[in-house]
Amino acid sequence: MRAIPWLPLLLAQAAGAGRHAPAVPPEPSVAPSTGIYLRAAFDTDPSVYLGRFVPDDLTGPIDESVAMPTACSRFVTARTVDAGGIVYDEVLSASAEAASRAGVPAVLGAGLDASFGSLARVHYTLTRKLVAEIADPEGFSACCAEAAGRCTGRFIGGFLEGTGSVAWAVDRGGGADLDGAVGGLEVENGVAWRRSVEFSRPVYFALTTTRNASASAAQAPPEGGCGPWVDAPPRSAQGQHFVGVSEVLDSERAAREAALLDARTQVVRWLGESITTGTLRVQTTTGVGGHLTTALQQQTTLTAAAAGVATLVKDQAWCVEAIGTPAGYRYVAKVLAFLPDGASVPAAEAVLRAAP
Repeated sequence: MRAIPWLPLLLAQAAGAGRHAPAVPPEPSVAPSTGIYLRAAFDTDPSVYLGRFVPDDLTGPIDESVAMPTACSRFVTARTVDAGGIVYDEVLSASAEAASRAGVPAVLGAGLDASFGSLARVHYTLTRKLVAEIADPEGFSACCAEAAGRCTGRFIGGFLEGTGSVAWAVDRGGGADLDGAVGGLEVENGVAWRRSVEFSRPVYFALTTTRNASASAAQAPPEGGCGPWVDAPPRSAQGQHFVGVSEVLDSERAAREAALLDARTQVVRWLGESITTGTLRVQTTTGVGGHLTTALQQQTTLTAAAAGVATLVKDQAWCVEAIGTPAGYRYVAKVLAFLPDGASVPAAEAVLRAAP
């Protein structure tokens, strides 16, 4: 977009009217509202997108097109809430597609860096909200725990409906405390905005995201660190969690395999104890108590039993630490594994078959 050479001078003149301009104007700053994003397309019924999961590796602005439905999205239902017609003036984050459809040019004005391309100022009257509800939280949690990749740390949890307008940044200059109408532009905090899109009839123009508590225990923190599940495996009414840890090994692949084997071995020992104490009932239990305990003390039996339960134990989260040494990197892997209640009996029978 072509620069506007008269705007900094006009802003400076307006800033000096009636008061002295500061010797060093503060840098104009615009902070978007947290967790609210401009939609890529406005409409009157966005309920199909409610409950779609946002990829964990997506850190920038989002829109409804990047979220994905999974088997667990069916637990999220919609409820409409009257918003009372409150007037707002907010700066929202916008994805590249949303910004383009709102009229934000690919080339920004003079004095603007690329970060302004993901911001849109929205002046709106809020009429209704579409909010997410989970009537069966236990079922939702069980669905998320059942298989890796079904749920992420965030999902689309609501939409905002209203009337109003969208504006994009044109230029910045003068003092950061300058506000008002200047030359047909709206100026706030030293940033000039030009209106690009108006919606006079109520439409859903923005979306909000909701933190997924059912997935948080199995999510690793943003920068690849280990999550809280390493020291405190999450509890679930739908099954048992186990944390497997590898030795320090020469390759990440070997470390991952070792961590998974450690988790499966823990599952085997837990099943063996459950069988011998009678807390888990299987078809053939007569005389297995002492025999099974002795058998599971042998490494060959443990390995065979771990292989037998491999398809029933699901990996939910990983944490891999790279350790620098003079000979190169070595690796330690940790895995959060899950045995659903429905798989306990088949897994126990696999353990019994492995015992000589």
